[in-house]
Amino acid sequence: NIKSQRGSYKGQIPVYEEGLNEKSTGADFAQTPALQPVIVALSPCFTPISNPDAVYQSSTTKIDISAIPDFTMLSSVSDGFLTVSFNTTVEKLQVPSSWSNWGSPSNAESSTPAVLFSLALNTLTLNMSRPVTTFGFELSPDILGTYNYTVDFYQDSNLYGTITRQVFVPSGSRLFAATAVCSPFNKVIISIAAGQNSAGFAIAQIRYVPAPAQLTRGIDILGLS
Repeated sequence: NIKSQRGSYKGQIPVYEEGLNEKSTGADFAQTPALQPVIVALSPCFTPISNPDAVYQSSTTKIDISAIPDFTMLSSVSDGFLTVSFNTTVEKLQVPSSWSNWGSPSNAESSTPAVLFSLALNTLTLNMSRPVTTFGFELSPDILGTYNYTVDFYQDSNLYGTITRQVFVPSGSRLFAATAVCSPFNKVIISIAAGQNSAGFAIAQIRYVPAPAQLTRGIDILGLS
């Protein structure tokens, strides 16, 4: 009887409902060693970003979803410049009132972000309305445990790089972000490792850097868009 983050812990860590392993504590899971990111770079300039440090935050633009009412179903989010569309509906929630917990700095910008829940699906595609040279977000699984998630970065059908990281509940969100100035991307696909099921996940702190207009025109001329 595994309970999900969507209201199950009632904002307290650790508070496990009946049916979870009573011998486990929040500290047991929080101390699980996190794997270093596994990177597959198919572009010479594809560079992962491991933590949302001050440089990352100051050099990127965040799509702020905090003003959206909780439990709103969304097919896209936007800051008026970049729109990120999803291949399936997501639900806006808030830590800790409607989503139990998150990571903490330096692994996260904030321990209480607004999040987008994948509605129990273990995969999600994000399409950007224009090419970006940096894109990232934080991710946390839904149910208690440790999971390996992969994010693939694309320009249309061209795969430029892959990041695989270990994430866990409670309090084990991680950043999935990359920059690739020479090969901008406009799509990312999130997926869980084969054989694992975290009953979905939430993402938070969507950030980006738009591709320069000159570089975008070059991509069009080369027929890569």
